[in-house]
Amino acid sequence: DREPFIVERLQKYQLEDTIIRYYFKGYDNEKLYNVVRMAGMLPHGVTGRALFNSIMPEVRNFSRRVKEFSGEGSLSTIELDLVVNERRITGRLDNVRQNGMIQYRYADVKAKDRIKAWISHVALNASTTKEYAANSRLICKDESLEMEPLADGIDILKYLVEIYIKGQNGYVVLMSIGE
Repeated sequence: DREPFIVERLQKYQLEDTIIRYYFKGYDNEKLYNVVRMAGMLPHGVTGRALFNSIMPEVRNFSRRVKEFSGEGSLSTIELDLVVNERRITGRLDNVRQNGMIQYRYADVKAKDRIKAWISHVALNASTTKEYAANSRLICKDESLEMEPLADGIDILKYLVEIYIKGQNGYVVLMSIGE
């Protein structure tokens, strides 16, 4: 008997995302295979091994692209605690190195990725921590975006907080028709 196996898009994304996270933690191929196999993310037997082997070349290429930008320095986390427009903004910026902040997602870039990367970049530039370069990069499967340091990061953050406050009280028109 034959049992066809098809990996749905969401399942494949979750599998690839798990593999890339563990790959960046330094897991070798065999250890990675065992992690995703034990988590039930692969079909049994030869089919599962073939699927895993077909994903790994792309994972290695993506990892190389991320490492090209990030270099070998250690990753840091910046703790944010800012007061902007009478609002307190707290949070963390992860994956910060001497040469800037790097964000990556093992998928094609989407609008939500660009927005998240931009807001994080503005927060990095508004932060009082100047131990790190204030540039950022978003690396996705299909493209990479680089953001240069901002001279007015705190002013941009103030503007974003104003929009947020307005949005809490009603609709916010971000652009009019014809723009």
